[in-house]
Amino acid sequence: MKTTTAIMQDVLLEIIGEAETDYLNKDDDCIEIKDVQTFEFAGLMTRDKGLVVKLKDGSEFQITIAQSR
Repeated sequence: MKTTTAIMQDVLLEIIGEAETDYLNKDDDCIEIKDVQTFEFAGLMTRDKGLVVKLKDGSEFQITIAQSR
């Protein structure tokens, strides 16, 4: 059975993954997402759940998912 944190990771991965195609043909002011991966798939050495979001301009963001309650 998946933990709530793992389920939230899947939800965010799906949402950001869908946004990836939404922003491909927008003007230069928009964020253009190149790729989104889970920490595990990206090979990060952590027990945390989260996502790595790579943008077309070379920027990279890590989003950690931490359950507070």
